[in-house]
Amino acid sequence: MDSRPGPSAETGALERAARRSQDVDAPATMIVRNRADYLGEGASDIGQRIGPDKLELFVGTDAAQAMQQQIAQLAPEYIAVHDVGTSTGLRLLSAIGSALGSPLQQLAIRRQGYGVPLATLRFVEVESRGKRRLRVYSTDIDADSQSRRQLARVLLGQARLAVLMVGELPSHALDTALAPLRDALREGPWPNRKIIMVPLSAGVKLAEHAARLPGASGVEVSVTAPAARPTDAWSFIAGAWNRARQAAPGAGEAPAVARAAAAPASTAAAPA
Repeated sequence: MDSRPGPSAETGALERAARRSQDVDAPATMIVRNRADYLGEGASDIGQRIGPDKLELFVGTDAAQAMQQQIAQLAPEYIAVHDVGTSTGLRLLSAIGSALGSPLQQLAIRRQGYGVPLATLRFVEVESRGKRRLRVYSTDIDADSQSRRQLARVLLGQARLAVLMVGELPSHALDTALAPLRDALREGPWPNRKIIMVPLSAGVKLAEHAARLPGASGVEVSVTAPAARPTDAWSFIAGAWNRARQAAPGAGEAPAVARAAAAPASTAAAPA
């Protein structure tokens, strides 16, 4: 008896071998167009990603001027969070990131040809409607005093929304703390049209300071209810962002962050 496999058996073996060959030679792979897509960078992202939570920006000038140039060139939309008489901004960003599974990220601005950073900025990315990513920067920056002030002014002045986290200060101390910001708005340029002040205590009275802050700049300054928890603060920020985007001239569907705003509220590990 002939023990060799029949034609049908040989055909089946060949087909199985062909499939195995295809699996090895041409595995199912997601093809990306460029390095930015592979690393998850967007067209308007500032900095080159070197790790899951680290980016670098090499510059030939000072940090604030370089950041100004990047914003002018890439036109990113972002939120800037600034501390006034407190140090809760970074903790707020950490709480948001923890609730949304988005790590606190670092952008190191370095002098071209040197390794030491001129400044290190921190931000968290939240996903807005349409899968767009929105950065929330803190102005609590690792840099020398002058660079820190200049970078804070750039971030706040160019943001779509600037957020002032206001600690419990006496009225005269708060007036002093807000003086550099009042001067910046008066001197201009200040493209940002929206500032919200978030008191961290019911004892902080901000109405008079909010009325004086914009001067003749035309910037809208509003005061939220007191935010005792990060969930409260993020709810106010997300609401202000959505309103600002919906009111923007020519804006289509606003990249709402309401879904992200709800996440910290349901997360027990979110307190600052």
